[in-house]
Amino acid sequence: MTPRTSILIRSLLVAAALCVVAAFALAVLYSPAMRLERFIAMMDSGAVLRMQGWVREAWGEWAWQSVVVGLLVRPAWLLPLSLAVILIGLAVSFRTARGVPGSTSAKQ
Repeated sequence: MTPRTSILIRSLLVAAALCVVAAFALAVLYSPAMRLERFIAMMDSGAVLRMQGWVREAWGEWAWQSVVVGLLVRPAWLLPLSLAVILIGLAVSFRTARGVPGSTSAKQ
């Protein structure tokens, strides 16, 4: 494993840990059932409308209705936790793809 790969893996894991802490903080400090849309509106009341305009202009109505609205109705803590799971998966993938001793790709 090169030093760059090692730094990348560690950086991904640190970012994942920060996302887990953020998800925990959102769930504890606010209501665990608080929707992401409401949380964003609390931080900046016009943010959702600006985001809606930008998404519709950049990707179209389908992206707003199919993707973004689906995220906005979920609990606020779910987005950082989901991002943490993705980052951990990337770190594990980089670790096994680089032939680290004990990984499945190192035996091939």
